[in-house]
Amino acid sequence: MRKFTFAATAALAVLLLAGMGSSAQAINFSVDVPVAGDATIKGSGGGSSTSFSYSGLSGYRVGAGIGWLGLGYEAYEGKTDLSKTIVPADFKLKSTFTDVEIQFPIPFMNLALGYGVGGIKGDCSLGCKIEWDATQYYLTVGLPIAKVWDVHVGYHAISASGKADSSGNKPGDIDSTVYFVGARVGW
Repeated sequence: MRKFTFAATAALAVLLLAGMGSSAQAINFSVDVPVAGDATIKGSGGGSSTSFSYSGLSGYRVGAGIGWLGLGYEAYEGKTDLSKTIVPADFKLKSTFTDVEIQFPIPFMNLALGYGVGGIKGDCSLGCKIEWDATQYYLTVGLPIAKVWDVHVGYHAISASGKADSSGNKPGDIDSTVYFVGARVGW
């Protein structure tokens, strides 16, 4: 058992140290775009939930990192048609997040784990305006190219709680996932 523990620890140390020398960048910048996503709006007060996929996503995520620490900002909008569900209207969810991430460069891939805090604003074609406070966790997996470039995909898991409006009505909570693709350059 001791030999296995030592071998596993040594292998992990070699993998991480090799990654630090081959694909870690002192400074890096990234740009991502959302490509797909879905959400579930839970009924307020224990009512029924409504799930949907976005029919159109637009927006961006930008990030910058120094060593293993990165910061990011994202703003995107997802559209959907809820005419056959809770709101007989077109619906838009506009999300903004400020992110912090830890980047784990490994010789054959770049991993990043992140956490973001922000908000979601909902607008419907009937004039309704709804707001949520939101947090997210995300994972990014990248493939290094020519030592300075990286192409990557990201998975964002979002949780949001409804904010009460001026009359005290609180919307249901949201659980959402959004997928991103992007590129990073570093030196």
